[in-house]
Amino acid sequence: MRRSRFSTFFPLAYFALLIMVSCSAMLPVPKEIDLQNLPAEFSRYTLTDLQTGRNTYVANCGGCHRLYTPRERTNAEWIEIYATMRKKINIARMEEEKLLAYLRAFARKELQ
Repeated sequence: MRRSRFSTFFPLAYFALLIMVSCSAMLPVPKEIDLQNLPAEFSRYTLTDLQTGRNTYVANCGGCHRLYTPRERTNAEWIEIYATMRKKINIARMEEEKLLAYLRAFARKELQ
């Protein structure tokens, strides 16, 4: 019996979605207290902005590579990565900034 394209594609798509959802579950969910970790240039951002940044990160960055937890990189590293990766995604500038604010709010602290 020959399998249809749907019966082959659907399990693969479901598996990919399952992996993406499970990876996003490991990402920190912003709370009010996390606003104090924002760098000065993002001080006007709200909890909703950080949540939007997390959602934007999950929706736009997990399709090409694994979702790195923000603590895997320092603020300086996220700035450098962002400068390269922003050319590869097509989202509004404000959404980009919220994404970067989310990553930097949870970034690994740099050693002094």
